[in-house]
Amino acid sequence: MPKSQAKSLESVPSAFYKVVFDRYPVGIFFADKNGKCSYANSTFAKICGLSQDKDRCPDFDFDLLSCDRQDLKAAWEEAWQERKILETIHRLRLSSGTSVWAKFTAHPVTIAGEFAGYAGIVEDISERKLSEEISVQLYNLQQRDVFMSLLAHDLKTPLLGADRVMGLLLEGVLGTLAQPQQEIIAKLKDSNKTLLKMIQKLLDVY
Repeated sequence: MPKSQAKSLESVPSAFYKVVFDRYPVGIFFADKNGKCSYANSTFAKICGLSQDKDRCPDFDFDLLSCDRQDLKAAWEEAWQERKILETIHRLRLSSGTSVWAKFTAHPVTIAGEFAGYAGIVEDISERKLSEEISVQLYNLQQRDVFMSLLAHDLKTPLLGADRVMGLLLEGVLGTLAQPQQEIIAKLKDSNKTLLKMIQKLLDVY
């Protein structure tokens, strides 16, 4: 390719490539050597909630994307200035009121030894994020079950044992107790029963 024809990626791809790109399952975008988006396919527009009524090129800017974090454009500008690979994940808030998790990946392109711009893709990873969130929730539930099992074993079991021993003391199985001793043991047994009820209520709640 003559050097004069390969200075940048500013021109929109030919009609043939546009047909191919618009049917691709991931968003595709090109940015020129000045960091401005010069083309984005229809999948890109759909994922990002942008209008598809016009050619998705010079008017597009990362400012048009509404994120839960305002650092998408900053990440893009940093990558462009340093000519490094961009790889970042953001949740986009669409005009429809919904949101989508999107992964942006872009690589610098060099033609004839000169920086010409960026070629990148955007993927809708909402389902993956949902799966990750469900996995985290399941893990937390499992951890809670483990905690409750430990609680039942490490707290309830010793208290049950203590309650049984104090019952035997009051019954005189282990020897006759004086009246003051019986009163003290009875109070301890009542307190023990209160603790057991509290632990059982906690276990019932969870």
